[in-house]
Amino acid sequence: MASLAQLSPLLGSQPRFTKQICALALVSLAAAYATTFFLGMQPPNVVRIYIKYALLVLVLIAATMILTYTLTLLVRREPRPIPKVRARAAEILSPTNIVDRVLPILLVSGFLGAFSVFKSLIPSIHAFAWDTAFSDFDRLIFGTDPWRLTHAFIGPTATRLIDYAYIMWVPVFSCVVFCHAVFARPEQKRRFFLSFFWCWIILGIVCAMIFSSAGPCFLNLIDHPYAGRYPFFPLENGAGSQRIMDYLAKGYLANDFGAAKGISAMPSMHIAVVTLYLLTARKPLWVCLSLAYFILILVGSVHLGWHYAVDGIFAALGTMGIYAMTAPARRERPALMTPQASLST
Repeated sequence: MASLAQLSPLLGSQPRFTKQICALALVSLAAAYATTFFLGMQPPNVVRIYIKYALLVLVLIAATMILTYTLTLLVRREPRPIPKVRARAAEILSPTNIVDRVLPILLVSGFLGAFSVFKSLIPSIHAFAWDTAFSDFDRLIFGTDPWRLTHAFIGPTATRLIDYAYIMWVPVFSCVVFCHAVFARPEQKRRFFLSFFWCWIILGIVCAMIFSSAGPCFLNLIDHPYAGRYPFFPLENGAGSQRIMDYLAKGYLANDFGAAKGISAMPSMHIAVVTLYLLTARKPLWVCLSLAYFILILVGSVHLGWHYAVDGIFAALGTMGIYAMTAPARRERPALMTPQASLST
């Protein structure tokens, strides 16, 4: 029977946190496959796609780090570079370091595959039924359709910039997840990833199923009578968003479980995630950048017709509540001291 010291590296320096995110991700994956099975649908393959992509990126990053370190030693004319490169590679590839810094990225990738399945299943489980209420609620709050207010003040050039910021959400998201997994302090990492998983489960799956809605840009697709309230499609100055809308519309019509497919408006996970960026930012520069990006995505979601304004409001408030619930009751002490602790910042 393996001793505790032998098992500790397999759970990283925060074993409780490792168990929590593994449970959240794996239960979500199992639920996605079970749901498709009970609905008599073809099992999804998107999980494999997401994880393969994450592994490729991680291998490239590890190789780049080792190569950069090697070149640095050569430039410094290190007399014995090979032993130092081996030691650095062993440090990067140690079990504890992989669990602490690589496992969260792989779990996020696998979880997003499961989420993509659930998102594609929404209209099969609960037909889009809330668009009328959310569109009317927007008018009640703002006195008119919110997009009319943004279109009155934002011109074509600014619209193209907002569109670019909106479609850059995925690269920005990938960088933020990577930085939290690799560089964040233990407590900051714990709160970010626990909040991340719970936001996608509670808001992106449960609430999205309950408040099933397509969003303004897809009202024509579902033959909704309110489509005439949003007469600015196809987007003239939002080419990037329009391409993604067309991609999602094709997936919806084909009932496809492909990567990054599925239609769901309430709540906006784009806004939930950028709200999490703002909540976890600590240094003034990152707070300012996160706030600016939050405003761009919040305005862009309405201006480009992706969402009703209430989608973003609900997502932001829900994310703040979930983040508050992940506040530490007690600090978890590291399972054992290892040389990898020196990689923390």
